[in-house]
Amino acid sequence: MDVKTLKNFVSRQERDHLEAKAYEYRDAGILEANPRGESRWFKKINGTDLCDEIMQKVGDRVIEAFELKGYQIDPYLGWIVSFIEPGGFINRHRDYYEFYQDKKHRHLRCNVMVSKNSEMANPNIGNMTVPIEERGLWAFFASEQQHGTRTMANDKLRIVFQYGFAVPAAYRLETLLPWPRLALR
Repeated sequence: MDVKTLKNFVSRQERDHLEAKAYEYRDAGILEANPRGESRWFKKINGTDLCDEIMQKVGDRVIEAFELKGYQIDPYLGWIVSFIEPGGFINRHRDYYEFYQDKKHRHLRCNVMVSKNSEMANPNIGNMTVPIEERGLWAFFASEQQHGTRTMANDKLRIVFQYGFAVPAAYRLETLLPWPRLALR
């Protein structure tokens, strides 16, 4: 399976900041209901005032870690904050956007787990559950791989900051190993 993970991709301070901003955006009514499921909220942040210095810094780190300099930010979802409340889930799907159907581009999503309520928040990609700790990152080709989650339980929300890019068809995650020394403690 073409999925890469990295532990401690953001510092504890960055995680706390991202979580606080997600709650701030929710409480201010900035997040939008996700039409693809109940108890799900999101907001596109790239190219807006919502993308603060820390979010941009994390995005820059994603670009460096995955050698994405010069590649286009995903034209559909871009960079988003995703918020799933108890009872919500991501239905299994593959991102189907016309831009990626020409087979010249792949939709690479690099996701940072900011908050999770339980193992239920781990992503299901292909036929396996990918264990991700808070502060960790996972990257995969959302335009090619089935992905989703189980139903969220408990009272802690699943918060993920997602950084999406359109990469050429020849781009391969496996060529990026060994990982750059970017992990924070």
